[in-house]
This record gives sequence, structure tokens and C-alpha cells, in this order.
Amino acid sequence: MEAQTKVCTKCGISKSINNYYTNKRALDKKRTYCKLCFKEMCKSSKNKNPNIVKKYNANHMYKYKTDIEYNNHIREMNKKRYFKKRLSLIEAGLLIPKQRKNKCCDVLKEHHEKFKDDPEHLPTDFIKKILGCSCEVKIE
Repeated sequence: MEAQTKVCTKCGISKSINNYYTNKRALDKKRTYCKLCFKEMCKSSKNKNPNIVKKYNANHMYKYKTDIEYNNHIREMNKKRYFKKRLSLIEAGLLIPKQRKNKCCDVLKEHHEKFKDDPEHLPTDFIKKILGCSCEVKIE
């Protein structure tokens, strides 16, 4: 199989197609500049226009006082997005949530602690059926 090549429009050197970033709008799905030339262009535009870069960063990237605040914000947004997607999949019937073993055991232990002296408390097997629990924990 022949390795595909492409000529960079900036440096004029023929390079492997792997040396080009992707561009969804291009016919061959690759940028016209090679990776090295593209990186060089990005660096030079940042150096030529420092005020524009500072203005962009002030408006977009650095809304938060520190990088830690920014990372925490992104983490919270990702959690919300994850749980929203998961809930929609469960509601659509495309995802069946797994029963967590530890959660089931915790409920059983809590029930046992609250009602251990009550002679009419619910049996452990009955609670396991309600929870859909399949663990083999014996609580006496």
C-alpha cells in the first residue's frame, strides 16, 4: 500500500498525509499547511498580536481567578453532562443501571441496626428482593 503524500502550501515540501492536521471542510479532510508550518504560524500570530490574545484570554479562558477554579468548574459541567446523558439513556430504555453491591449491603446493615430489637422487622431476604440485590451478605 502506497503512503499518501501531500505538498505543504507554505514550505512546499511533499510530506506524508500523517504530517497534516485534519480539516472537516477540505476535500481530502486535511489542512493545506503541514503540522510544523501550522505550529509556526500559530506562534507567530500570537507574537504579532499580543493584545488580541490577552483580550481573548480575559473574555474566555480566564473567567476564574485560578486554574484550580477553572478545572473545578469544568469538572462540575462534565458531571452534569454525564448524569443528564445517563438519565436520558435510562429513560429511553437503552441503558439498564447496575445494582451496586455496596449500596445494597449498606441499606441492609442500616435496616438491621435500626430494627434489630423489633421482633416484627422485615427479613433480610425480603429487603434483598425489593432492592434487587444479589449479594450473599448474611446479617444476623
